[in-house]
Amino acid sequence: MAKKEKRVDVPNQGHRHLFGSTEKSDFILNMDFNGAQKMCSRFCMLAIAIVTLILIPAYYTQNTLMYVEDDMPHYLSDNFIFYAASMVMLTGGVGYLVFNVARQKGLVDLKGNKLLTLPVICMLTTLISSLTAASLHDSMLGFMGRHDGFLMTFGCFGLFAVAAALNDKDRKKQLADFIVGAGVLQSAAGILEVIPATSGAMCNFFDRLYQRPGLAEDADSSLGELFVSPEESPTSWGIYSDTKAASGFLTSPHALAVILAVAFPIALAGIAFDKNKTRRVLYCIAAPIMAAAACLTKVWSGAVCIAAAAFFVTIFAVIKAAKGEKSALAVLIPVACSGIIAGALFGTGAVKFADEQIIFTDSYVNRMIGYERRRDYINQVTDPATDDRSIYDYLFGDGENIMMKYPAFGVGPDNVPYHYPEFTLTLDRTYNEFTDTGAQKGIITLVIYAAFLIVTAVKGFKLLNKFVKGKGDWVSAAALAAVLTYVAQSWFNTTWFSATYMFFIAAGLCWDISVKNKENKAVEDSAAS
Repeated sequence: MAKKEKRVDVPNQGHRHLFGSTEKSDFILNMDFNGAQKMCSRFCMLAIAIVTLILIPAYYTQNTLMYVEDDMPHYLSDNFIFYAASMVMLTGGVGYLVFNVARQKGLVDLKGNKLLTLPVICMLTTLISSLTAASLHDSMLGFMGRHDGFLMTFGCFGLFAVAAALNDKDRKKQLADFIVGAGVLQSAAGILEVIPATSGAMCNFFDRLYQRPGLAEDADSSLGELFVSPEESPTSWGIYSDTKAASGFLTSPHALAVILAVAFPIALAGIAFDKNKTRRVLYCIAAPIMAAAACLTKVWSGAVCIAAAAFFVTIFAVIKAAKGEKSALAVLIPVACSGIIAGALFGTGAVKFADEQIIFTDSYVNRMIGYERRRDYINQVTDPATDDRSIYDYLFGDGENIMMKYPAFGVGPDNVPYHYPEFTLTLDRTYNEFTDTGAQKGIITLVIYAAFLIVTAVKGFKLLNKFVKGKGDWVSAAALAAVLTYVAQSWFNTTWFSATYMFFIAAGLCWDISVKNKENKAVEDSAAS
């Protein structure tokens, strides 16, 4: 009896090729390990590039009026914002196909990563929440300017899956370079927005900050206040402060903080651990720029992401130095520089936190989906003279009220505006990602999401341990620092279509679900042939 020949996955004889292509031109058929790794890395970079590029015309067309409907102005930037959000959903959806190609090529170990069911369950509970919402359109696609519907969650996890399949250390470094570059681009734009000499050339969404309702005589010019008339701003006239906040091309200072929560710790980790002198020098230049931009956001989350990233990466560097790699302590240089920059900006009074003004400017002025002042669940309008709570404490109460009445699946993604009268709500967000998740998608989804974050951190620490022992790469340590930094700032931030997807890419790098030793086997097979 003849010995049965082992099936080889190269000729594909007798089978249909992709898009009707020939055997030689079928790129999936001929793809090896390195080709698949390149595909995953380039796809993540492509997603970042597409979203970033579309946000630039959105930034410069925010004052280009298209039409007025029901006394509500609609600007050209609304279209580009929708296109950018759609690209996150679309690239994330295509990401599942890329992930499936990696799986077919034997690069992904699904059996050894059963906890991948967590993202699946999270998407399932989000879908249930969406289907029970007041507005199915908004729960799926998201409310204009927010775009945090089910499809956004679906897209973000798609990008997570692609990043999780990436294992090649050189490809991961290239992706890290791209993320840091994106962070520097947004930071540079943010800094130019607040410098008086260059701000005129920018179209900052936060060129002035909303203070309170009032008339011309109520504005105190000695405090930098000015009156914006109904003729100039029909939907949000009142008292503003002549204060600028950095937001980059991302539509919000809080969104810029999210980008920096990912890019800044990666830059610090590269300075500490990479062997390439050019990369370390460039990252040394990038880190202070991002630190300055984080301070100029003038929100707590910006300051938290810089402090948290410096803390985590410094701890990692000290551990690595204790194992004999003293060069890791080079990270203390950019950490010190960032601290000096923050101290100078806040210490001299050049920068002051303006979270409440920025939050109201974002929701009430720019997105027109909030009220002009704090409103109380019982007493309707709060008294500014007696309500000394921070804006985050105040908004947390709104989220808590929603979760108490709709505990299981919430009111639906991006459906909070439909419940304003029911809870006497002020804004559509609590600016606490966990409270927002519970209020919109329910406590069940919140618990699953929290479990996903915990598992991500545990996997990241395992990769960090391998790196400390000299068996892994520094990008894994950088990704862990990015995840921990993101979680820290999430207590004073919410999700953003223009930025949160980048966190999911970093989370994917912490999972590393690729088949172990696959790369070595591929090299050996190539050498043997």
